[in-house]
Amino acid sequence: MELPPFNPIVKPAKVAPAQINSLRHLLRLHNLENPEESILYPSAHVAISSHNTAEIWLEHDKTTPLRKVPLYYKYRSVPKHSGGMRILSEPSSSLKSLQRWILRHCFTDDMVSPAAYAYRPGVSIKDCAAVHIGAKWLLKFDLKDFFGGISEARVYELFRAIGYKELVAFELARLTTFLPDKNIRRNIQALYNEKFEITPAARNYTKLEISIDSSSGPYPRYRDSAGKIIRGVLPQGAPTSGIIANICAGELDKELASLALYNGLRYSRYCDDLFFSPRPDHEHFDRSFAGLMIRDVDRAVLKHGFRLNQGKTRVVPPGSKKLILGLQVDDRVRLDTAFKKNIDYHIRGIAKFGLQQHVAHSKGNPPPVLSFLNHLQGLIAFAKRIEHWYGETRETNLKKALSISEVTR
Repeated sequence: MELPPFNPIVKPAKVAPAQINSLRHLLRLHNLENPEESILYPSAHVAISSHNTAEIWLEHDKTTPLRKVPLYYKYRSVPKHSGGMRILSEPSSSLKSLQRWILRHCFTDDMVSPAAYAYRPGVSIKDCAAVHIGAKWLLKFDLKDFFGGISEARVYELFRAIGYKELVAFELARLTTFLPDKNIRRNIQALYNEKFEITPAARNYTKLEISIDSSSGPYPRYRDSAGKIIRGVLPQGAPTSGIIANICAGELDKELASLALYNGLRYSRYCDDLFFSPRPDHEHFDRSFAGLMIRDVDRAVLKHGFRLNQGKTRVVPPGSKKLILGLQVDDRVRLDTAFKKNIDYHIRGIAKFGLQQHVAHSKGNPPPVLSFLNHLQGLIAFAKRIEHWYGETRETNLKKALSISEVTR
């Protein structure tokens, strides 16, 4: 189904975004701030043309040897908790540096809806959960493929709405999106390097050949055998993806916040998680009311070019534990009891059996000892941000447990 067009409304920024006149201008500004990650124009030109696909080789001139383009993504698949695989995309060092420059200079915090709590400096999941303190009912929604559902075309329209010229907006969109399908990437790589080896899967990929269309400007666009333009999407892993996704979801946040206000509810969003709860003085909220809200939220989400993961919609009634992003909300925001028990279990195990023995007897495949310790310390650091006293005491207890482990080893 064709999704509706995206028409962003960007609020006036307190500090104007950087003025960028061309790709050369962008690279000049970036290289002045980041000389250790200096990027040459020919490299950036080919990277934009190939949409940052890896293993592209570029010849700068007759006397310069072939050199790898520094702007690309490393891809790996990891299993999801809910089943299936998730593609993680890690920008190369140079591309990440350029994206961080774009993040600092092309966007401002006031472009993001106040209902969005992820990817905002000084705002945390605790703030998102605090919106719903004292909730008797809780509605929870999940946006399906949040980053992957935001196309290169929507990102281009966003940069145009901010005020950038067409070509600059296209270049910025290419630098902040990626091609998620590995077979398409490998076919594009072959267009730039005749010696590039294509896997059988990529060679037979829907029995199509990727073609270049340069008719619309200086950078080629890619079309499949049916003539459809191949577009990128926001990658999970790029520094710019969070704020771009937040701004693209701005009109959705605005409509959902209005819907919540009209119905006497509170609303907050953290990345792809949406939360609604009735205000304390709401007297008519029941399952029937919740059903109507689910219908209206689904309509609003589709209207703004997103989709709900229907299997993750939840209605949490009175008497059930109210969890938002793993945090309990009753009279205050606090850590979940199960989360605390997990930390305490590991600290006791380390104190009693020693670090290595405790890790060795962990359920499933035991992780490396250092990775396990880093993970546990990360859990305690998170606990300190939510319940400082609890986190402080567990940090002290872990140090004592590790000291005992060293003595008894």
